[in-house]
Amino acid sequence: MVKFSKQLEGSLVPEWKGAYCNYKVLKRDVNRIKQDRLRLQSSAPRSSFEGHLRSLGSISGLHSLGSHLKRTATGLNPLSRGVHDEGDEETAALYDAELIEPLGHAEQDKVFFNHLDAELEKINRFYKTKEAEFVAQGIRLEKQLLALFEVQEALARQNLKMQTFSFAKSPEHYRDDLLDTEPGHESPLLEVVTVRRGDEFNSRRKSSTSEKKSVGSEEASASNSSDEEMEIIANFIENVDLTEAPDQESTDEYSVSDGVTAPPLGSMTSGTKSSSQLRKPVGGTSSDESSVVLSETDAASPLPVVEKKADFHSRLQQTRETGELQSNRKSKRPKRLIQDMIDMSLGKKKVQSSEKMLRTAFVEFYRGLGLLKSYCSLNMVAFAKIMKKYDKVVRHKFGPVYIREVERSYFASSDKVTKLMTKVEEIFTKYFADHDRRKAMRQLRPMQQHGGHNITFLLGIFSGASMALLVGFLLLVSSTAEYRKVGGRNYMDTVFRVFSTLGLVLLHMYMYGWNVYAWQRVRINYPFIFEFSPGTELRYREIFLVCTAFTSLLLGTMIAHIIASTRQAPTGSYTAEFAPLGITLVFLVALFTPVNILYRSSRIFFLRCMQRVIFAPFYKVILADFFLGDQLTSQVASFRNFEFILCYYSGGYFHDREEDSCTKNITFQVLMYVFSLLPYSFRFWQCLRRWRDEGDKRQLYNAGKYASAMLAMVVKLTYMIKQDTIWLVLFILFSCFATLYQIYWDLVIDWGLLQTDSKNRYLRDNLILRKKYIYFVSMGVNVVLRLAWVSSIQHLNSFPGFSQAGWDTIFASLEVIRRGHWNFYRLENEHLNNVGKFRAVKTVPLPFKEFETSWIGHLLTFCLNRLMQWRKLGQYHEPCLMLASHHQCINPLMQATVE
Repeated sequence: MVKFSKQLEGSLVPEWKGAYCNYKVLKRDVNRIKQDRLRLQSSAPRSSFEGHLRSLGSISGLHSLGSHLKRTATGLNPLSRGVHDEGDEETAALYDAELIEPLGHAEQDKVFFNHLDAELEKINRFYKTKEAEFVAQGIRLEKQLLALFEVQEALARQNLKMQTFSFAKSPEHYRDDLLDTEPGHESPLLEVVTVRRGDEFNSRRKSSTSEKKSVGSEEASASNSSDEEMEIIANFIENVDLTEAPDQESTDEYSVSDGVTAPPLGSMTSGTKSSSQLRKPVGGTSSDESSVVLSETDAASPLPVVEKKADFHSRLQQTRETGELQSNRKSKRPKRLIQDMIDMSLGKKKVQSSEKMLRTAFVEFYRGLGLLKSYCSLNMVAFAKIMKKYDKVVRHKFGPVYIREVERSYFASSDKVTKLMTKVEEIFTKYFADHDRRKAMRQLRPMQQHGGHNITFLLGIFSGASMALLVGFLLLVSSTAEYRKVGGRNYMDTVFRVFSTLGLVLLHMYMYGWNVYAWQRVRINYPFIFEFSPGTELRYREIFLVCTAFTSLLLGTMIAHIIASTRQAPTGSYTAEFAPLGITLVFLVALFTPVNILYRSSRIFFLRCMQRVIFAPFYKVILADFFLGDQLTSQVASFRNFEFILCYYSGGYFHDREEDSCTKNITFQVLMYVFSLLPYSFRFWQCLRRWRDEGDKRQLYNAGKYASAMLAMVVKLTYMIKQDTIWLVLFILFSCFATLYQIYWDLVIDWGLLQTDSKNRYLRDNLILRKKYIYFVSMGVNVVLRLAWVSSIQHLNSFPGFSQAGWDTIFASLEVIRRGHWNFYRLENEHLNNVGKFRAVKTVPLPFKEFETSWIGHLLTFCLNRLMQWRKLGQYHEPCLMLASHHQCINPLMQATVE
């Protein structure tokens, strides 16, 4: 049976670890109490039972404890005392329990309950803070959804105008149709929800006035104070009703972060049948449904509504009387129609993009609510388990009493999170899943694809095959006769460079698989850090399966190439020389194939990251992007080999295996500089982009690190070509400076180590690995592997039977291993930063900017707040209810917080 401490460690949210119940400390207190009891029992004679009772308290104290528990069960004398802040009962301070009389002489028990109360208070504070954050985020998402509906209405009206042009209607006919729309009339493309007219508001005002006669003096005074507000809002509604279809070009717009423009909070539609996938809730526009229902009218412009109405009617009258405007509009109709079609196409794309962003935001919001609910459940279980252990040690039933008080605490009694989850499920089902709840839940709760026995079985087969093939290849190469037949050094300088490029890529994948295994073991939340889609991240078994399968394929091709090369006739064909190129193409096809095989979602994620890395100045940089950029800086040898592959096959040099034809070609020497500097340039531009976006000056220093690395690489390549003493001196100087720069950045910035003021000397305050010496060993290994460039100074190609290309491959492999070693501590530092900020839910960018700055937004926000206040009194604020009913925008998520 798994111990609860391990179960808690494996189930908690890693970023919130410090906010959970510290079960280990409480368990340690219980063990001390147990040892204290055993020591007292062993020191006292068995016959002196009363002396043992005196050590716990008096006999009367135990009797008082029994009566105390009975009184607590009936609610007469609770065991705990609550400390409340000033103000509302809902904002009461957190639970502070204390056992007084029965444990008066037991210090260990006091310490245990003090720790227990401190943990309960900590949990309540954290839960209340996070709950408030999620409630505020829910309100923002609801407003974003309303704004999306407004954008869809604007597009629908534009689509309606284009449909009118296609039916050859005149402009005044189109306007007449909009003006003469009767309540209940539905246009062919836009289902309109008609609003209540003035007589309905008057009748409602009369009925509400008659109802308020029975209300007490406090409510009556509050009602009288809102008369002025009711007049203002009623006038606003009447004016908006007079302009059912204002000109699209004159409506007030508020900006959207990605370029979408939408009318403000006055115009909303419930049944827009545009290209978006949002659907109208079943049941029409019933106000008792917890759904977003939208009104018919466009919003008012910044100009007064009456002026806008007069200007509109004056232009319409001019059109009817003179026909001049009509002729002008007809002459420009084709050009205007083309422009409208272009705007419509762009608008639809932006709406689809906004809808996708909102869908992602709702999914992430729902995931955060689930984490908070899981946090509550795990802490409840922790309190129950520790009290059960305590009761077993002291042989008294304190547990039920304390647990009853825990259940009355805020984090256990609040149901706001549950209501928010229910509302999100309803909204997501209606508007993002076409009323298909099963489809909605699959998106809100994606299931992790756990590897079955098939993956383990195939992993074992390919691992054994790759090991056997590796041994076979080494035996072939070590055989002097076979090695000479295949070309000896010429083979190492040409064909082996092609194969080694793929080998370096596979080695990097192996290191990433080891990283994933290590991150899982120490509970580093790498899927959240890399922002993988939930349920699509690869586990280490899947990564090793892909690695071993392609390793077997690569080694098999290398052995087949050696055998085919040694058995070819002197005047034979060059078919075997295409084997390296063929296996390279197989790797590329496996990466780019659109077929849903070989973990397509992970390949797409990688390719998108590569796209952002290559075009770094034009994309906002996220962690996955610059992490991949760092990996590429360790694959400089692969970039240079790729340039050699282009030269080797495009120039036809593979016929005679002429290595010098590529290395001494001026054109390809220039390309060698370009390909060698590409990885560093990617990171250089990423740092500049981050400095521009974030304003962090450290990114400029980081860019300087990669600039120094590029300068050292240029000097190194120049020295390799010219072999002059002066270039050797410059190479050593620039390489020393760049290496020291990189070592400092690795250890201090990326790993967060070497902090002199840390409680862990020369490390950092928070560490994941328990054995501190591992960090010092890792720092030494990183420094040694950073100095691999020294090999370039020595003439290692004089080693018998081994060329410089072979040594380059070995040192490139060491750099890849160093990068894999660096990855673990880099992500550990990032994870600890998230833990320090309790950041377990990623921030999803929202498509629309906040629109509370507009005067309509201020008015509606005021009304919604006033409605919530009056609802607590069992009544409603009539003017605000009139405005909310007019705009049909009572917020379901806000409703959930007050119900």
